[in-house]
Amino acid sequence: STTSSTTKAAAAASTPPPLYLAEGLVAVHKPLTWSSQDVVAYVRGILIQDAKDRGIKEPAGRRKKPLMKVGHGGTLDPLASGVLVLGVGKGTSMLQSYLEGDKQYTAACQLGYETDTLDAEGKLVKEAPWVHVENIAAVEAIIPKFTGKIEQVPPLYSAIRVDGKRLYEIARGGDASKAEEVEIPKREVEIFGLQVGSGLEADVIRSGVVDGPVYREKAQALEAAAAAAAADAAAALEMVGVPEDGNAKVEEGSEGEGGKSKKKRGRRNNKKKRESNFKKCLFDEITVPAIESDDT
Repeated sequence: STTSSTTKAAAAASTPPPLYLAEGLVAVHKPLTWSSQDVVAYVRGILIQDAKDRGIKEPAGRRKKPLMKVGHGGTLDPLASGVLVLGVGKGTSMLQSYLEGDKQYTAACQLGYETDTLDAEGKLVKEAPWVHVENIAAVEAIIPKFTGKIEQVPPLYSAIRVDGKRLYEIARGGDASKAEEVEIPKREVEIFGLQVGSGLEADVIRSGVVDGPVYREKAQALEAAAAAAAADAAAALEMVGVPEDGNAKVEEGSEGEGGKSKKKRGRRNNKKKRESNFKKCLFDEITVPAIESDDT
């Protein structure tokens, strides 16, 4: 009996702990300014740290794939807040159904202008008078045109893939002519209902809604300040004879430290090229200009 107990205890001690304590789906609240991938990376990091604290060891040489599977069931824009469905472990195979399900959105709109991203973050591309819109009834009168089954052209700044590349990667790739030439296929969507009001409900405001006009004003001020600082830095470098990229010229075929510098610069430029596809928000969830509730 004593030997049997000892054997069982030894076997239990040698059994590795489970990688996942639980697998499946979980709904989280995505705050403003976070991308959907930010949430996935954050949750994955917590789970991996917990697994390591429980004695899980990451296999040697595992670089390309993360230790634990975490994914989301549909992208939410950084300037949107709300429910984001995550899959953990085997739950990631169930996420496709959430891309096909019905969804409900609440939005605050400002009349009179259009941006290239169709939100407060983009560049102004069109303005139009709207003094003829005297009341909510004037807006409600055109709602039937936007309900039922309709065809939409997704915006260029979206996560939809065209020819193997996400549209936002093309838009932010630096080649304006290529972005203009891309053909975005129409998609059929069905709008089950559309309601217009003069205000937002308190729980929607508490979830987080960007104050568009204030956001644009502060963003333009920050971008102008950044451009001025960059111009000053470039002028200072020019005065001392250093190129704007901060790298000394390296001759072709150079060896030694020069050759190493050339390779390092190449890797650094590739990293900058990858990062250019992802525009980081100018604010975080604390500093982003958001609509405040009347009772605060």
